[in-house]
Amino acid sequence: MNPIPEIVQITHPDKPVWPALNLVKDDYLHYLQQIATYQLPFLKDRLLTSIRFPHGVPGESFYQKNAPDYTPDFVLTKRDEDIDYIVCNNIETLLWLGNQLAIEFHIPFQTIDTEFPTEIVFDLDPPSVNEFSLAIDAALKMKKIFDQFQLQSFVKTSGGKGLQIYIPLPKNTFSYEYILAFLQSLFVCIYVWKNQTSLLPSA
Repeated sequence: MNPIPEIVQITHPDKPVWPALNLVKDDYLHYLQQIATYQLPFLKDRLLTSIRFPHGVPGESFYQKNAPDYTPDFVLTKRDEDIDYIVCNNIETLLWLGNQLAIEFHIPFQTIDTEFPTEIVFDLDPPSVNEFSLAIDAALKMKKIFDQFQLQSFVKTSGGKGLQIYIPLPKNTFSYEYILAFLQSLFVCIYVWKNQTSLLPSA
């Protein structure tokens, strides 16, 4: 494990975070160090909303958008609509957030230097975890539609029972209005596909 940067103050490293798994804060910080090179590119230059679990998981949690008054100087913030958001661009900020027991990281579709989205996200949320197969089936069917448009897509788990499908977009290229028009056309294609007609566009 790499040493924690001296600029980051770590408090209560032995605090239980996932007591059922015997994992403490120090384990969580170690994990963040290991995944930082993979996670930071997704957080870079985006207004961050985090969910903090001050007493561990499961336990009371809360959303945090505004950077707290005690936010250190090395943490970049960006003001948007009267909220001072944290922007997590380096491992020091990521570890500081980890020390605050920020467990979930939520970001907008656009970066701080553009008003255009950088991805399209489809949220497939089945009624219950026992019906997870419905999400899988929907994802496979949507993949066939995306292949018709020659769109690259990625799938990931979402929450405890769902899937999300991501389509990356070139930066500063498509407005939200353009994407909305595209999605409306896409939904028509999905409807047609569902009804097993031969009207799908050819590759």
